[in-house]
Amino acid sequence: MRQIDDAQASRTAGNATIGQMVAIASTLSFRLFATVPSGTDFLPGDDMALKMLFAELMAVAVRVTPLAPRLAGPKEAGKQLSRQAAGRRQAMIASPAMDLPMLPSPINPDWIVAGAPVARLAEHSRSHDDAAVTAMWDCTAGEFNWYFGWDETVVILEGEVHVTAEDGTETTLRAGDIGFFNGGTWANWRIETYVRKIAFCRKKFPEPVVMAYRLRDLLRGEAPKAALAA
Repeated sequence: MRQIDDAQASRTAGNATIGQMVAIASTLSFRLFATVPSGTDFLPGDDMALKMLFAELMAVAVRVTPLAPRLAGPKEAGKQLSRQAAGRRQAMIASPAMDLPMLPSPINPDWIVAGAPVARLAEHSRSHDDAAVTAMWDCTAGEFNWYFGWDETVVILEGEVHVTAEDGTETTLRAGDIGFFNGGTWANWRIETYVRKIAFCRKKFPEPVVMAYRLRDLLRGEAPKAALAA
């Protein structure tokens, strides 16, 4: 009987609307501000802090509200997988890296410093919200500047590249090496012969979202996370 009740409760929560999520966040906000002693004076900058705190509470409401029923057991799990497979979105995409069809991907001529580098690109997969992309990229000899519009993690599969980041940091990435490039930065790439990489690209969060996460960590008492790149 308890399992039936739990399943019913899960289905009810799974059908929660955005309006219900807002109601949850509003309730949490009221409970929070109710704890502030009456007559408390807020400094000029506190208004923004309260807004960010409310944004965090909204995020909490979204996270704690189930969006789908919990699976009751192996049989139900199998049904869930079947439903997902029948949907438009694939749960997993796998293919041999070297079998991806490489298409021309010319480098901006204004970015080329020396030589005549020829680049190609093959997209492997893309998240349903277009916020993350995995691709294969290769390039012949040459030197060029490159702007990373998204955060990008690269794994070098073949060859090597000499990289100079915009802060002056220099390194050589060879086959087997992993590199991270912060979105919104430039880097100089110098390829002596050839390089092939797998690129994992993630769209940067808007600054208000980043601030909300930082506020969440602050409220949890967590230490600030070290930056991965300059």
